[in-house]
This record gives sequence, structure tokens and C-alpha cells, in this order.
Amino acid sequence: MDESHDNLEQRLDEAGRWSQPRDASWDSLLDRLESQDESAERPGGSSRPPWLAMVVAAGLLIAMVTGLVWLSQEPRDGKDFVHADPIEPIEVKRRGVTLTVFSASQNSQQTLFMPLLGGGQGGASRFGNAKQGGAEQMQMDSQELLAPNPGGYIANGITQQTFGRPSVAGRQKRGMALVKDRRLVMHLKQGDNLVKFTDVAATIDPTSVRLTSDTDPLGTQVVEQNFEFDLATADALLKRFVDKKVSCVERDSGELIEGFLISFDAQSLLLADAAVSDDPDAPRPKTEAIVRSQLQSIRVAEMPADLYTRPTLVWRLRTKTPGNHEMTLSYLCGQAVWQADYNVLIRDQDVDAGDTLDIKGWVSIDNRSGATFEQAGIKLIAGDVNRVRDPWAVVTGYGQNSEELWWSDLNVDGVFEAELEVRQKKFSEKTFFEYKLYTLSQPSTVKDRQIKQLNLLKAGGVKARRRYLFDPNRDATRATVQLLVANSEENHLGRPLPKGRVTFTAVDADGETQFLGRDKIDHTPKDEELELNLAKAFDVVCSHKQVRYKKLAHNHYEYRYEMRIRNHKETAINVRAVGHLASHANWKVTKTTDKYTKHDFKTLHFDCRVESNTEKKISYTVEHKW
Repeated sequence: MDESHDNLEQRLDEAGRWSQPRDASWDSLLDRLESQDESAERPGGSSRPPWLAMVVAAGLLIAMVTGLVWLSQEPRDGKDFVHADPIEPIEVKRRGVTLTVFSASQNSQQTLFMPLLGGGQGGASRFGNAKQGGAEQMQMDSQELLAPNPGGYIANGITQQTFGRPSVAGRQKRGMALVKDRRLVMHLKQGDNLVKFTDVAATIDPTSVRLTSDTDPLGTQVVEQNFEFDLATADALLKRFVDKKVSCVERDSGELIEGFLISFDAQSLLLADAAVSDDPDAPRPKTEAIVRSQLQSIRVAEMPADLYTRPTLVWRLRTKTPGNHEMTLSYLCGQAVWQADYNVLIRDQDVDAGDTLDIKGWVSIDNRSGATFEQAGIKLIAGDVNRVRDPWAVVTGYGQNSEELWWSDLNVDGVFEAELEVRQKKFSEKTFFEYKLYTLSQPSTVKDRQIKQLNLLKAGGVKARRRYLFDPNRDATRATVQLLVANSEENHLGRPLPKGRVTFTAVDADGETQFLGRDKIDHTPKDEELELNLAKAFDVVCSHKQVRYKKLAHNHYEYRYEMRIRNHKETAINVRAVGHLASHANWKVTKTTDKYTKHDFKTLHFDCRVESNTEKKISYTVEHKW
């Protein structure tokens, strides 16, 4: 009994030592209290009560017993108990984005990417909070909710509506871009986490998405990935409330009509006064059809959790390293394209010495991807990138490859917004694989549904030779005015020129700049010659005809052709006349009035000079055998 009593006292002493404060002043507390003058005056004039020391001693004894109980408890889950901080919600912050845009491809097999539902405007429906009967409800704007929602998708450059009719106004330029989005994901816990990335392109290619953790690339993996593009449009929201209660407000009277939504289409809603029961013996509810165009708004109780206002990537991430992670998201998206635009001013005009040109090049980036890229690093790739059709691509029957179709519709529905950047932003050009890579020196913002223009090059004093091309297969009576430009350093160029449009202007007699014409060029390396077509010559008239036919044998024939060029200008001109021959026979030129060069197996080139106000006749005889 005495031994157990001694053990108990030892354990109480140990518990007391663990529970007592570590401040040295507390060890002498009782002695100091007892040494106090009990006759000292208290603030109220009374002396200190003698039972104060007893109260303090009792408190210390209680603390000792509490410490003993605490020591006797087993650790929770095998670990010492600590007070955990509250779990922080996962937060995603954008750190930076790089946008690499590819030039337009001419391949017939195009990648569809994801659809641009509702015209490509994620979260087009607008919501506002309204209170009805003390309950907070979601109220949809009438213009968004009541308008029919075609839900069109993009295929082969044309918006194909669900009812099968293509929208001419919705035609889009093909394009592709690579997006590298760097974001900080905060408060990840060890194990599985649900992470959402908003502000991604609506035309994303889901098969190209890649998410990596720069903080812990080996210990973090993507368990599941989803691309949520069922956005909160009016019809998408109504679809979730079938068999549920909705409230309709009439446009004219403001009367509130409540009921259970049975069905809906683009023109009307069908409401019931009670929920439809599965019991066949239950009375059938009364129904009422309401025309959507006569409604001011439709209110629903709440926003469904499975609807998103913007296209969103959702991951289930499993990580071994809790805390904040720097992550990089990369993906391909469609409906983003760029091309070069060249403005050529013909400053000095001289047929013999050559015309002098001032050339300015601009990069035109058209972004219809459904996302805005704030202060993005801009990279452009010039070259035709091969792409194949995705398995889900839809064949619409409208597969025309119109390069000028989109550019002619720039002002449709007010989508054109040109923006000239400051001159400090310049592109640097490098070779990348078999392409040319252009990198902008400073970040720039590329908004959704915006055409942004950036300075690409500027060259002055460029010399060009003027030539008049007469090709009967193009035009049997008119000559085309051409400018031949050497892309060389000696001619103040000598750089790769991406494909794009060329706009020609010149200064008239009154000093005003006038439009001359427009052409397009393909990707042109340095030290190659550009052939730029301006317009048809007004004062140059041409003709071509066959003047003789003779059969020399059963498989041997002789033809004579004649071309005439009449120059009504006050200056002499340099002309190239093109002669076309039969491609299925062996031929030989037996007689000609002018020298020629054999361009290919069926084409002859006659280069000559035609003086002012004169006519030039070119005659040649050809023998054919087969």
C-alpha cells in the first residue's frame, strides 16, 4: 500500500512539473504570497484575505491532476496531438502566358478543335440577383434567355447550325495556336485535390492538354481531367430545370407566372401548376404554353453546380508535396491565326530606271478562340504546318478553301478592331526547324474577337522593275502590270517574308496617296525574287490568235500563232508575252520573229520592248507530232 502511494506521489509530482509554467517567477509564487503583509491596505481599505493563498494552491493542484490525465492518454492516430490550422481553399493565380500563333495552313484536312457554342462567347447569358418572397433567385436577362439558341459549331471554316444550314456571317478563318499558361496553385494538400482553371480558350483541343507541376514534377500527377464547356446559356439553364419550378415575368404587365417547367423550345415554354407524378392514378396537372417573346425574364431558384459561366478545365491532382505549386498548362486551340500585311508605297516611278518602293510590314493576329490573353508573350511561326482531320470532325459539304473569304468579312457584326502597338515592340526572327519563328520583344494583350496589328518590318528605297505580262490564258486582251522585287540585302531587304497580303499605293499629281491594287505573296526566303501583280494596264492592248493550220502527215501538224501588243503610253514598256502549246504532243518551234525561252514543256516566254505609241507583233510557228 505504501509502495503504491509513493508511486502515485511520484506521478503527481511529474504531472505537476509538466503542467506548471516554465517561467522561474512562478516557482516562488506561494512564498511571495505568504510573505505579503496581511495588514497591508487593499484599494478599498481592507486587508488581503488569508484564504487567497489557499485558492492559488487549489488551482495548482487541479492543474497537476489535469496534466496527469493528459499524460495518461494515448496519442491520436499514433501521433502527438497538435492544433491543425484551418484548411485553406485552393486558389489559382495566373503568372504569365505565352501565345504561339501559326500562320494559316492550306491543307484541306483541318482540325476541328472544340465547338464555339453560342457564337463562341463563353458565359454569354447575364445573371443578376433578385429576391422574390424572401428567397434569392437567379434572374436571366430577357434578351439572352428569350432569344433562340442555335448552338452552332465550327467545321471547315463555316458555322454549321444544328438545323443544318450554314451561317454566312459566322464564317471563320482557319487557324491554330499553342498556349503555355503558367499559374500558381495555392493550398494543395497531400493526396487528391480538385483544381479548376478558368480563362482557357473555348476552341481548345482536349487531346493536346498537358499540365505539369514545376514545383514537384515527379510527385504530382493528373488522376482525372475534364473540359467543361456546357456553359450557362439560357437553354442550358432551362434544361436543368425541367420538372422544377420556375417564375416568368410578362413583358407588358409585369405579372408573375409560376409553374413547373415541362418542356421548352426556341419559341415557347410549357408550364404545369403541379409537379408531374409517376403515380398513374394521380390527377394530371393543368398545363399552359407561354410564348418566350412575350416574357421580360424567367427566374430560377439557383445556379446548377454542373454549369460553368466560362470554359473550364477541371483536374483531380494527386500530390505528395502539400502547399503552393507553380504549374504550367499547355494546349492547342483553334480560331487563332496570323498573317503578314505589307503596305507598299511607290514613291518614284520610272519605267527604265525602276520604281522606288517604301515597304512597311505588319503582323495581323486574329483571335477568335474564346479567350483573352493578358500581357502574353507573343511568338509567331511562319510556315505551312501539316494537320490531319480529327475523328470527331464534321463534314459539312462546304469545304471551299477560300483564302480571301475571311479577310473580306472583317467588318461583319463589328468584329474588326485594329490596334497599333508602340514602336518599341519589335519582332526578332530565328530559324525553327523548317519554319521561321518571330518573337515579340515585349508582352502584349490579345483580346478575344480582336484583330491586333504589330510592326514587322520597315524598308525604304527598295528598287523594283516594272513589267507588263500578257498571258492569253489569263486575259486575252489585257496586260497585267507587275513589279519584280529582289529580296536581297543590296535592295534593302534580304530577309524572310511571311505570306500575306500586299497593298499598293502611290502619290498622284496633287500629292495625295491613292490606292492602286492588292496582291498576296507566299512565304519567300531571302535572295528570291518577288512577282507582285498590281492591276490591268489601261493603255496596253493585246491580242492572240492562231493564223495557220497545216497537216503535214497523219500524226504531224503545223501551227502558226500571232500575238500583238499595242502600247498607247507616252513611255516605252517591257513586255513578257506567254505562248501556250499542246501538252500531249512533241513540239518544235521552226520559225519565230523574236527570241524565246522555254519555261516548261508547254510554255514559251517572249521578252521584248515596245516603244511608245507603237505596235509589236510576235509570230511563231510550231510543229506537233504524236
